[in-house]
Amino acid sequence: MATGAIVYRLGTSRASELSGIGRKMPITLGMFVIAGLSIIGIPGTAGFISKWQLAVGAVDKGWWPLVFLLVASSLIALLYIGKVVEVAYFREPSPELADARDPPLSMLAPIIILGAATIYFGSSTTWSVGLAGKAAHVLIGGLTHVLIGGLR
Repeated sequence: MATGAIVYRLGTSRASELSGIGRKMPITLGMFVIAGLSIIGIPGTAGFISKWQLAVGAVDKGWWPLVFLLVASSLIALLYIGKVVEVAYFREPSPELADARDPPLSMLAPIIILGAATIYFGSSTTWSVGLAGKAAHVLIGGLTHVLIGGLR
């Protein structure tokens, strides 16, 4: 959604054209960074919780290659999210961005809500992990019932 807001305001999402955009669209890029940290799997974000749960399940099953793939996906995400952060915050704003600003509140509010949810569900896991556990139990219980029923 943050990328969509950038395209809405600037007509582009090419990193080479976004030098210094973090200074011109601070809320939008701040939420982009939160989402990026979650994709990387940084602790305190919902992305960390999901990767952690996947890694724990993989270790329990002895599926070490999956754990390696999870770590590799985080490293790859670090590279491309890091590139955007470098361009957005550590380069001087380009002249093309002189009039850039955050999008209207109607577009910004959902981005902020999702950014806040990313942090909330990364720090308070009782509801989300509990719900996921119940769903897995129902699904696996249903699968077991189908498999056992199909054997009769």
